[in-house]
Amino acid sequence: MTNTGTWNSDFALFFLFVFFSPIVLFFVAGVFLRILEMQMIASGELLVEDDCDAVEKSPVVNNPVIKTRKRSNEIENNDMHLDAVSGLVGIGYKKSEARRIVARACDKKHYQNAEDIITDVISSVYK
Repeated sequence: MTNTGTWNSDFALFFLFVFFSPIVLFFVAGVFLRILEMQMIASGELLVEDDCDAVEKSPVVNNPVIKTRKRSNEIENNDMHLDAVSGLVGIGYKKSEARRIVARACDKKHYQNAEDIITDVISSVYK
């Protein structure tokens, strides 16, 4: 006598495979593309710079090189700016707004560390 109310184990395994295969393939493709991107960066075929900078695309279509221009003051203080932006984001500012505020503050005055930038930004809000 067979139980007609349950699935055959092969049938259940087939449905599990059909259900999970797109998820697994998406994950594997993402890992593969990330490895490929890292190899291209390491070999110098792809140049990646900070996303705050102006980006010029290469005129060659087949060559995926991204050229960027950095302002001289951002080359020296890029880590300090990123720290200040992340500090402002941590206290509730939106990231785009924090970037804009830090850029304006650094254009007006030269800072030694990120804490000074954050202090000036907060003090200017409450004046």
